[in-house]
Amino acid sequence: MRPETVLYALNEFHARAMVMGHHLNTVLSQLPETSKLAAEIESLQRDLAESNSRRQEVSLQLGSVKNERSQLLAERNVLKACCRDFEKKDEDSQAALERLEEELAAEKRDNAEKAGRIY
Repeated sequence: MRPETVLYALNEFHARAMVMGHHLNTVLSQLPETSKLAAEIESLQRDLAESNSRRQEVSLQLGSVKNERSQLLAERNVLKACCRDFEKKDEDSQAALERLEEELAAEKRDNAEKAGRIY
């Protein structure tokens, strides 16, 4: 290789490196300060940690609420069954009472007839 070619290439390389350095300096000067970005990142990380802990708390509360709901539903079903039993017993008692009233009325009629025959 000829020395002129090497010097020309070296000169071209330095010129382009200087232009790229100016562009890089301009871009870096337009960026916000890294300390502000680092502080913002730390703040966001704290917010994320707080959000995660709050999410876990809410998840635990949701689990306890679901458990309580299932217990209340089971209790409601037991109470419904008891109510059905009491309603059935009430119907049976009403039917027995009506039969007894009919028997009593029949006995009164019989006694009234017997008393009428005696007098």
